[in-house]
Amino acid sequence: MSLSVLFSSFFGFDGLIFLVAVGNAVVFYLARKSINELYETMHKKVYTPSVHEETMSLRTEVDSMSEQQIDSMREKAVRYYTLYGTITGIFPLLGILGTVISLISMVGDTSIESGFFAALTSTFWGLVFAIVYKFLDGFLSPKLEDGERAVEVLLAKRAKEREEKEKGL
Repeated sequence: MSLSVLFSSFFGFDGLIFLVAVGNAVVFYLARKSINELYETMHKKVYTPSVHEETMSLRTEVDSMSEQQIDSMREKAVRYYTLYGTITGIFPLLGILGTVISLISMVGDTSIESGFFAALTSTFWGLVFAIVYKFLDGFLSPKLEDGERAVEVLLAKRAKEREEKEKGL
């Protein structure tokens, strides 16, 4: 099997898989950007001791943020991550669908051998992109979880401080 067989259906269903892969790369970039923003902001506020001037400046910035702003930052990160995960999960299905469509179109064709290899390219590309994007998911997931945990800690701390102020009044 030559390399040309892998790209033989590029302008067919494989092209759609490549197009979705490019779209998922954009969603990955947006998810990574929003997750890093959440992580950097919350992690330094909640988990880093306040010994450096830079950390103190960031803490002041986070303290001035409303709970709605913090929750909005978290929601944006989760939204992009969820979209990214959903698109990543459909790559194998797109590959199988492309193969089935190619095999159906070969019914009654006498040159089945050459068409059969081309039909499998959709499954190949679907699996390749699923594997690559699932691997990249491993870089996003832990930061998102840590950022969400930090938001929960911060919001709980603020609620406790509010409660203590109300009792003190």
